[in-house]
Amino acid sequence: MSRLIITILSVGVLTLVSASCVEAQNDDRLAKFVPTELWACNYNEGQGPDDLDVVAGKLNAYRDENEVDTYQAWTLTPQYFTDEQDFDLLWLGAWKDGNAMGQGRDNYHATGGAIMAEFGAEVIKVEKPGVGDPLRKLGTLTETGDTLTWFSEARNKKSITLDLRKPKGAALLKRLAADADVVLENFRPGTLEKWGLGFEELQAVNRGLILLRISAYGQTGPNRDLPGFARIAHAFSGISHLVGTPDGPPLIPGSTTLADYMAGAYGVMGVLMALRVRDATGDGQSIDVGLYEPIFRLLDELVPAYDREGMVRGRTGAETFYAVPHSHYPTRDGKWVAVACTNDKMFERLCAVMGCPELAGEGRLGTFLQRQAAREEVNELVENWTRSRTQADAVAECAAGQVPCGPIYSVAEIFEDPQYRARGDLETVDDPRIGPLTVPAVFPFLSKTPGRIDTLGPALGAHNTEIYRERLGLSAQELDRLKAEGVV
Repeated sequence: MSRLIITILSVGVLTLVSASCVEAQNDDRLAKFVPTELWACNYNEGQGPDDLDVVAGKLNAYRDENEVDTYQAWTLTPQYFTDEQDFDLLWLGAWKDGNAMGQGRDNYHATGGAIMAEFGAEVIKVEKPGVGDPLRKLGTLTETGDTLTWFSEARNKKSITLDLRKPKGAALLKRLAADADVVLENFRPGTLEKWGLGFEELQAVNRGLILLRISAYGQTGPNRDLPGFARIAHAFSGISHLVGTPDGPPLIPGSTTLADYMAGAYGVMGVLMALRVRDATGDGQSIDVGLYEPIFRLLDELVPAYDREGMVRGRTGAETFYAVPHSHYPTRDGKWVAVACTNDKMFERLCAVMGCPELAGEGRLGTFLQRQAAREEVNELVENWTRSRTQADAVAECAAGQVPCGPIYSVAEIFEDPQYRARGDLETVDDPRIGPLTVPAVFPFLSKTPGRIDTLGPALGAHNTEIYRERLGLSAQELDRLKAEGVV
């Protein structure tokens, strides 16, 4: 039986993934599929309180019989590699029928948390009291004071406020960590330790805890204490050196947040592998990711080519070093298409489409080396052909000839494209604060356990009472006192 394991991955997040399940009692959606008495328990056999062992056994039996898995996660998220804090709390649980339930920040980790929420996690965003996540102010502001970025990337999340710099805030974190499976954080190295919340301290209350740490340069090395953002990671990784025209400056590699998303993805891989190890040994471990490292890992043969040949690849504009024609070409209607002929056979097909089959095969441009030596001529040949056609006609003729070619889209064209509609890649969610809003839909598509979007980004602290009173059992007086003290 496969197990639904969801974790928040993102730079800037301290996440505790917990096995303690107490949320479902007031959730009609979950109660419909899993008896609530089975959720008020601890899944970690032998790891939780002794008085929960019997209930845990019942849950395990129920899981095996009904093919349902449960996990809980709490996530805490600091921001911008500074000591200022901003946290997520994440709770995970799968519906019996495989559908995901979830009430699902800064782009370092927001997408990771949102993905987890889409596929069955209850994500509780823990933010700085009175301030909130900077992602709320990044992008296009709405009438609510929060940006469209926040509404999209904080999907399915709940929001509470907590200040971990205060001893009482750190103490609350330890209470959560005691029942957690995974903690993800992207503070500057040493920040958690300064607050008494380092890996050793957290493992002291939970032997099986897994800690994912994402920072600008990782936990070691001469740069470990330096701040960083995705743009810096792109520069340091080597990818910015490759982007732009040969005689121009290095440019952005498509998105200023590419490293943020990739660090999250690689971080989650580490978490999933660590969870498998913990299943066998009961022991957690720490995972260390530098923001630049996932981008560095993606640069194909850059490293071995330099090591063996001394080759330093430079900027080639829209060109590709190891294939031609493989670029962007203008069309008659002022638009552009992308054409990618990665081998000789593809070029032969393109020549047939363009009406010059004699150039391919045994012809003078039939091999990559021949085309590489005549790159300018080949590109001019393709451009002359595309300029004689509209974008739609060029794409259609290439498709008929089995040549990889696609339109270069703006977001406006994406909204009109039938492929996006057929795949459901755009989803409109009716939000109580701003009304209907279209956002990127859930991905990837799972055949048995598809994700879903229930809500968009919440108001700051919207769930304080629910989480602190119902989840942690604080009294109204205790919560009021913590608010007065600036802890929450």
